[in-house]
Amino acid sequence: GKGLTPEELETLRSWIQQGAQFEAESAAMEAEESMDMSAQQVHPTQTEAKPEVSIKQVSYQLKPNETAAIEHLKQLGIKVDHAHYDQSKYELILSYAKLNDDNFPQQTLIKLADRLIKMDFTRLPIGDESLASLAKLSKLSYLDLRQTKITDRGLAHLNHLTQLEYLNLYGTGISDLGLAKLSNLTQLKSIYLTNTKVTQQGVNKLVKRYPNLKVSYIAS
Repeated sequence: GKGLTPEELETLRSWIQQGAQFEAESAAMEAEESMDMSAQQVHPTQTEAKPEVSIKQVSYQLKPNETAAIEHLKQLGIKVDHAHYDQSKYELILSYAKLNDDNFPQQTLIKLADRLIKMDFTRLPIGDESLASLAKLSKLSYLDLRQTKITDRGLAHLNHLTQLEYLNLYGTGISDLGLAKLSNLTQLKSIYLTNTKVTQQGVNKLVKRYPNLKVSYIAS
């Protein structure tokens, strides 16, 4: 067949040179790594031993009245879960329970005031009367009230939840008057206000009160 052209021969020589250079560099890197390992073996004191990290197990025990309260909530169809980062705290999903203001388990929830950190009431037909019991749940950090029947009057009860970080009021009947009552939620980081009676003016006042607050709001 045809022999290689001068250009093809030059390309071939270049590939060979590059391959040889790559092998040389690889050998040098292996040699350096070997020297490093040898140095560590000769002078083991130069490598500091990492301290062992001990994980402290947090033990807790529910009081008899707390255990009974949790069982009662489950019987009502409320989903009760441990908080993933603290097994002594609880999260409740009430959305699928057949609850209203007439049979709302206020006293049962109050018995768990030190344990409850998250509550989801989505689409539950509860109003301001039921909301009153939440004022005593001072450990709450997450509260979802979307599409419930709460009004401006009920928001006054939430002002006692000083550890609240997340509040969802989507699809409720609240207005700027209700937002004005939220004056003590210094830990609040996120609030949802779309599909309410709140105006842009009310949102602006809220943000002025809490400059770092993330507001989800689309004017109706």
